[in-house]
Amino acid sequence: FVPNTFLNFHRFIFLLKRRYEKEIVAGERSSIRKILNRDVSCSILMILCVAQIFSNREKKGDIIIEDMNETKMIELTDGWYGVKAVLDPMLSQKIEEGVIKVG
Repeated sequence: FVPNTFLNFHRFIFLLKRRYEKEIVAGERSSIRKILNRDVSCSILMILCVAQIFSNREKKGDIIIEDMNETKMIELTDGWYGVKAVLDPMLSQKIEEGVIKVG
């Protein structure tokens, strides 16, 4: 891995151009985009990546308050679009166990 070769100006422009050609010219859209536009059912199978796990901690002054609510919120991405999701208690437990993690 060489630093500054993966995301530089030329690579960024290339990726933007490829996304434009794919979505605008060819009319192909990602699964998340189709679901958000309500063109397909949200029950279709897809592979998404966990981009972020939101903490239940809230800081008020010097005191950290931890919300003991069993549900957690995460952000899922397909590499281009992202969507926030609220997990049920069973999947929230998998986050605590380290089964579901970022990446």
